[in-house]
Amino acid sequence: MKSASELYEESLKLSIQGKNEEALKICDKLIQIRGNSYDYNLHGACFYNLKKYDEAIKSLNKSVQLDFKNSYAYCNLGHVNYDNGNKEEALKYYRKSLEYNCNFAHGFDGVAKVLFAQGKTQESIEYSNKALYLDDKTPSFFCTRAKAYKQLGQDDLALKDTGMAKITVPEFYIITPRTQT
Repeated sequence: MKSASELYEESLKLSIQGKNEEALKICDKLIQIRGNSYDYNLHGACFYNLKKYDEAIKSLNKSVQLDFKNSYAYCNLGHVNYDNGNKEEALKYYRKSLEYNCNFAHGFDGVAKVLFAQGKTQESIEYSNKALYLDDKTPSFFCTRAKAYKQLGQDDLALKDTGMAKITVPEFYIITPRTQT
């Protein structure tokens, strides 16, 4: 029988490969064995990737219930709300992720996306800069800032960021720790 850590790694790997249905089956076993905050976050992230937002919210809320300082879960709740058009609620969750981890690049990028959607382009760039300072390997961070630069008519900077997004490592859309013990 596999350990909880092995199941977590297997589920995470499958989700990264886009095999979220398979990842969910393993997550279900993982939750029965261990069921900690990070397990529920991964579970919720898999549902999110499948666009099953109600199920994602249930798992992510359980993650937060088990560990109210889980920045990953708050960020994923931000993603769910953002995708459902609840920008203010998304902003609340992204800021909450930063409250518990002030160096969480994905939280800064989430805030940047909401600010851009609200027409606060310069503030969006400031948050994108913070995300990129902490993590310059995630392509979507460059894309977020590129949109803001384009909106301001700074096409040269937008083009540069678009180019950077293309040469960085492939992005993992799922937001979860790489290892879990």
